[in-house]
Amino acid sequence: MDSTYFVGYRNFLEDVTVMRFGTRAEAESFMKVPPKDPATGGFLVQDGGDLSGISVETLRRLYNLWLDEGDREVNKFESRGAGQNRFLVRLETRFKNLPASKAPVEDKPPAIEAPVAGSQTQKQESIDMATKATAAAKGKALKKEKQTNGTGASRVVGKPAGLVGDFKQVRPGTARQKILKLMAPGNKTVKQIADAVELDEKTVLVHANTMHRDCGIGYKVDDGKLVALFPGSKTYEDAIKAEAPAK
Repeated sequence: MDSTYFVGYRNFLEDVTVMRFGTRAEAESFMKVPPKDPATGGFLVQDGGDLSGISVETLRRLYNLWLDEGDREVNKFESRGAGQNRFLVRLETRFKNLPASKAPVEDKPPAIEAPVAGSQTQKQESIDMATKATAAAKGKALKKEKQTNGTGASRVVGKPAGLVGDFKQVRPGTARQKILKLMAPGNKTVKQIADAVELDEKTVLVHANTMHRDCGIGYKVDDGKLVALFPGSKTYEDAIKAEAPAK
């Protein structure tokens, strides 16, 4: 075989096309170009005709696509060796006069080595499914964070708990301490907490943010309730600074 051929197709042996390259190096350069359509595939038939990675059934189907007038379809090759030889002869006979393609080639089917089950097409489909699943999981996580903040407005509210090493206590008697005490059980909305401490809802959320920044205490809105998130095994009791004994 004087030339190297690329046999390309869409899905499994649909819209079969063949390209001829004058040298093996040009064909290999062509194969390095990233595919544009993951539904397409193909393989190289290089000098020496090594087809060990191609199934006999694939060779038979391709052979039957290129029958001459009056030829009968092949239902089964006598052996793998015979099938490979007949395929190579038919490929060379049918396409040896094609104009030689030059690499790099811009618009081409993707370079895929195995055209059968478990091929790059199927691998790409698996990657696409995994990507979609990851995106769906992220979407669900984001949706879970979007809760009613007590005013009826839907927004993403929350900060994760910091590291235990970032944990700092809150002084008792302060607005932070009063808000944190109401956040700790996780059963009150922003509005309920704001009414209890006689502040507006925006100020309550500002205090929640500053406690995250200064004390490592996170928060989230879960089913409309404002919930404190303490680092590690820390609790509300751990978060309140003990008052100094009177002298």
